Amino acid sequence: MSRICLIGDILIDVTLKTKETPLKMRLGGIVHSARAFWAMDIEYDIAYFAPSYLVKEIEDFMTTLGNPTLIYLGEVQRCPYVMLVNEVKEIGNQGYEFLLRENIEINYDEFSLEKLLIYSHVILVSGNYDIKKVLKSLDKDCIISIDFANNINDFIAIEQIGLKFEKIFISTSSDYFLDYSSKENFKIEDFFNLFKKFTNKIVLKENRGGSRAYDFITDELILISSQTQPILHSIGVGDVYNVICVCKNMIVNFEESLNYASWIATEYALT
Repeated sequence: MSRICLIGDILIDVTLKTKETPLKMRLGGIVHSARAFWAMDIEYDIAYFAPSYLVKEIEDFMTTLGNPTLIYLGEVQRCPYVMLVNEVKEIGNQGYEFLLRENIEINYDEFSLEKLLIYSHVILVSGNYDIKKVLKSLDKDCIISIDFANNINDFIAIEQIGLKFEKIFISTSSDYFLDYSSKENFKIEDFFNLFKKFTNKIVLKENRGGSRAYDFITDELILISSQTQPILHSIGVGDVYNVICVCKNMIVNFEESLNYASWIATEYALT
């Protein structure tokens, strides 16, 4: 398996104390995906954006997750990159608060961006960085999978570039899906077809590891059932799902990789 580069933001998740759960603070963002790479014993590298005060903490912590090569793509400024989470079990509004997000500025390291050219496989999680800038730094033959999260503007940017991805991941909780699905006479096939010219496969992630996916190469709709388990948290579970699906699909068929991702992501939610 070719070495994979994981690209995105690294921030701090702070789960606020409740009557049932203690205060918890940990590195989040693409570090959730890194935990999946480490658990699967897959070699990987990380290219990331973060405030400078987190760099040493990231370098130290990543030695415990397989010690990947770290590429610092840009310094996040005017924002602590802290996410407050009021509710972790996805039983209601999770109350995310991204502190000072509206102030974010990023100082890009052009030399570090050039290092991305060596990778033949990349997984991106969209965030607060200029996604077009990153994509233009990749090799033209690079195999790219991407999670758009809630950043619809990133998808608009992709349309302008005209790239074709291997996989696109979108959550049913994303603003983009919620807006589209609220339309009269909504059909999931119509939603999938919006992405046909941009990707070989699209995965619509639902709660508890369930998903609906479409393989445009084989013209096949795939339905994966959810896992009914009493989860402990939902933060980063979708990020784990992405990595498992991408890596397993390199050695097994698409449907099997989706099922495997569902089970492993659920295991992460049980920790």
